[in-house]
Amino acid sequence: MGFLAITGSPPFAPFISEFYLISAIFREGHPVSGGLFAFLLLVVFFGFGATVTSMVFGRPSHPTEETGFHDSLDTGLPIVALALLVLLLGVYLPPPLATLLDDAAKFLEMKT
Repeated sequence: MGFLAITGSPPFAPFISEFYLISAIFREGHPVSGGLFAFLLLVVFFGFGATVTSMVFGRPSHPTEETGFHDSLDTGLPIVALALLVLLLGVYLPPPLATLLDDAAKFLEMKT
């Protein structure tokens, strides 16, 4: 899930920003830049994917070495809770946070 969130896959929030960037690039008439941006996003996705798959499905480098560490509810629950929060913010943006982000965008537009 973290891999998908970091690489900007739907329904996570980075996907929305990447989509807006690509659509604005093409709308402004820069197809070469848009194509290059999309291609580089694809390269990043496949690069991350190769690393994550080899880490998750690969063989450990020292299979006989025992660390003594075992996952429990105490170690797994915070990770799952934060991952669900990231997923929720990718799908639903609370109105106060949306207002805050809109105000920040308007402030940045005034500075440029």
